[in-house]
Amino acid sequence: MATCGLRERKKRRTEASIVEAAFTLFNERGFNSSTMEEVAERAEAAVGTIYNYFDSKSHIVVAVLHNETEKYAQRAVVKAENSSKITLKRLHAYSDAYLGDFVSYDKSLWCEMFSGLFKDSVRAAKLFGENSSVLGHISRLMTHNKSKERQQPLINNDTAFVLHSSIITTVLSYITDPDMGIEKAQKAAREMSSCIIKKECG
Repeated sequence: MATCGLRERKKRRTEASIVEAAFTLFNERGFNSSTMEEVAERAEAAVGTIYNYFDSKSHIVVAVLHNETEKYAQRAVVKAENSSKITLKRLHAYSDAYLGDFVSYDKSLWCEMFSGLFKDSVRAAKLFGENSSVLGHISRLMTHNKSKERQQPLINNDTAFVLHSSIITTVLSYITDPDMGIEKAQKAAREMSSCIIKKECG
């Protein structure tokens, strides 16, 4: 049993090191210009080892985007929970913080990686679909201290998914529009979330 646990931890560490090395490489050379062989070299692993974990660059970029977006969501939800007790204000704070983290890297890198992701529609759906782990963060904002906020609406999972989708739509608009600044993107996300909440609350 202990040996099995040790083996699993080693696999997770290897996978994590591959993803980290790949993201560093993509940031330096671009996703499209990077090869699996270069990922292996950067990760100090055999090419065969890379393929044991990931069958393509598109598969790797799913893991990269999962790690980054999950990290952004975790940071955003903490900021949002500390910002207000009002549901809509928490949502606005969440989307502002989540979108704000995307300025950490060039738009061109995000464009290449998202394009690579959407070549694999099945994995893309898992990352941003109805089972996305990010939905849990949004639902958490909706229900936090709900016993003290009886006038606040209880938002169901379907609404959380719609809110999440609206934020991702804004992310895609931001990274694909060279003239859109982050402030404009954040404003657009706030307006969409306000409309969604207003519709749900009647």
